Amino acid sequence: MDGRSFMACCVLMAGGAATALGQTSTPGLVIGRDDFTTLRWVAGSWKGTAEHQPAIYEHYVFEDDSTLMVQSYSDSHLKNLHGTTRYALRNHRVIASGDGATWLAVKLDSSSIEFTPLTGTKTTFSWKEENPDRFVAVTTWPPTVDVPARTVTYHMSRTSRK
Repeated sequence: MDGRSFMACCVLMAGGAATALGQTSTPGLVIGRDDFTTLRWVAGSWKGTAEHQPAIYEHYVFEDDSTLMVQSYSDSHLKNLHGTTRYALRNHRVIASGDGATWLAVKLDSSSIEFTPLTGTKTTFSWKEENPDRFVAVTTWPPTVDVPARTVTYHMSRTSRK
């Protein structure tokens, strides 16, 4: 058994032992409560524009110190709810879930966060604050048999701090 095979075997056995003990191991970034609160800059209502895409309208609210709820609307008055995604800090991981999909935070700093898919989707996405009233939201879809990979970049402008 070469060194790589041995390491892979050790990793698999450690994962199996953790599962047998009732522990689950989600790869990704270890995030503390203080780290999660650095995302407070995103709280409020936003309008997003992207080339060749309809405008999007979203409202971001912290339900508590470990849960961010994002509601997406099809209208600027935030009346026609299109979907909800929850970003929850649990067991030192941030998991986003909504519309049958889940994502894991893999990078976080004071002005940005990046997510990779876990279940129900193959898209990745990120947010990057430009200033207190603007951020960039980037979503990337991998290629499929019929469709090439694509990326959409939304320029988000704050419409309300509430």
